[in-house]
Amino acid sequence: MTLREQQTARRLLKQHQVMRIERKGIPPILRYKVDVETLLVKLGATPQQIDLLKSAETAESIVRKTHKARCGKRANTGRDQSYRD
Repeated sequence: MTLREQQTARRLLKQHQVMRIERKGIPPILRYKVDVETLLVKLGATPQQIDLLKSAETAESIVRKTHKARCGKRANTGRDQSYRD
């Protein structure tokens, strides 16, 4: 997309309250946050479809948290000791 097309898309999405845009940092970086629920409503999704999506997102976040908790550091295989000698 050209710069002008990107600017127009950002402006329209912000007008329709689908996207929040903020500028942060040095050098300034544009950060975006899409309101998925508002987007789905604008696209014509039913409340049941939105609830289904929310439950799927919740389940996915639970799986990620448990996966991170189970994954620890690798076992010490003794390879590091051979390089110290």
